[in-house]
Amino acid sequence: MRKILGLAATTAALALAASAAHATTFVGDYSATVNGSDPGLIIKTTDLPGAININLASVGSSATVNLFTIWTPETDVALFEDTVSKPISVLFSFTAPDTFGGVVAGDTYGVWGVAEKGHVSWDGPVILNFGNGGKLKVSLNDADFNKGYFGLTDGEKYGATIKGKFTLIAASAPEPATWAMMIAGFGLAGATLRRRRSANAAA
Repeated sequence: MRKILGLAATTAALALAASAAHATTFVGDYSATVNGSDPGLIIKTTDLPGAININLASVGSSATVNLFTIWTPETDVALFEDTVSKPISVLFSFTAPDTFGGVVAGDTYGVWGVAEKGHVSWDGPVILNFGNGGKLKVSLNDADFNKGYFGLTDGEKYGATIKGKFTLIAASAPEPATWAMMIAGFGLAGATLRRRRSANAAA
């Protein structure tokens, strides 16, 4: 009896361990929507990798990806025009391990004064749901860009790099095949137990 129960427990444990130990690969793309005309600081972005392909080994693990450079072609911050806060957003679209996505939103504006600059700030981490209960946290860094004295140092070269930090906060539940393996293990144990009982009764 103990051997049978041990076999069933081992089968279940191996199935769950195989599911938990398997790294989750996230493959996807992203696009930024920015303010492109007055009023407000005119913003441009330049994608860096242009795609996302990361492996997260377990719950709690994370990876950081350089997404794009943010910059302005303007040469100065107009006090009542470019200091107006304008929305910025980044749309993430994943194709693996599932089809899912979401938006991280924020604001951009110009800072006027002796030292002028552009600034981007994000509303905060966003949780994206995937698979069967999986959760991926996405956060972007705030940044200053095109800093200069008595004007902006214009151009892409003086922009800032926006990075995405991706953290696996909940793994997707085991696939049906994994559950099937566990159920088969328990079924095998039960069948063996019934056969032994029948044999003992006959004896």
